[in-house]
Amino acid sequence: MPNRQPRGGRRGLAVANSDVVAFALYEIGGAGRFVEIEDLFLKCYELAPRRFSWRTKSFPNYKTLYQALVDCERAHPEVLLKTKNGMGRQLSAAGVEWVLGRRRLVAKALAQSNEGMVANRPRQRMLNEFLASAPMRRFVAGDTQEISRYEAADLLVASPDSPPAVWRERLATYRSAAEAAGRSDVQRFLDELETSHREWFTGTEG
Repeated sequence: MPNRQPRGGRRGLAVANSDVVAFALYEIGGAGRFVEIEDLFLKCYELAPRRFSWRTKSFPNYKTLYQALVDCERAHPEVLLKTKNGMGRQLSAAGVEWVLGRRRLVAKALAQSNEGMVANRPRQRMLNEFLASAPMRRFVAGDTQEISRYEAADLLVASPDSPPAVWRERLATYRSAAEAAGRSDVQRFLDELETSHREWFTGTEG
């Protein structure tokens, strides 16, 4: 992904406000699950109150926060995934990769001493369940047994008759979680699942 500098930053700072949005989304657990915009904005304010407060008041300035989100999505449309109602965001797999590549820079610019991942337990629990599933165990063991639609639906926490859009959303969620956890085996499994059963994700045969 090109390492362009998103708009929305203040002069003299190494990173833009829009960078902070993606960083905050990662820190609040937005890799592998959708996060409400309100929670994302509060995390941004927690990380950088001077950037995202009113000029004379110590309160979140939602106009500035929303502009940072818009700038991030315009500059890097491949970084964020959005819920249908537009009120939730999560990082795509490409977004996780991008954040990890800039994480230390952003943390340093925000003068954060703690670079530990926040709220990663739900994501890890989700991946642990995925890794313990029969289809994933077969994949790791080199078993080429075909996965059924019902197995795949259970694995992706979807319904077998869910529309393709739901299947794609669940696939993107697990890809995001796998990227954040560095699980290339899960990524390969998901790639093969999508390639072998493209009709589940597109609604068309072939």
